[in-house]
Amino acid sequence: MPSMQPITADRYRWIVGIDTHAATHSYAILDTTTGRITDQQTLPTHPAGLARALDWIGRRTSAQDQTRS
Repeated sequence: MPSMQPITADRYRWIVGIDTHAATHSYAILDTTTGRITDQQTLPTHPAGLARALDWIGRRTSAQDQTRS
């Protein structure tokens, strides 16, 4: 019998989806407890834009965790 693979939503609180394009990346943060998109953002693909994306994701996910605790 093959082993079952874990469901991502059972292991992680947040999932970040990224739609990639040459000049921009569009990000969506999904809350796995509700199945809802909590925020979306489109940022440029240059290094500063990628750094902004990481900061934005960190702020949005940690802020949401603090309001639910």
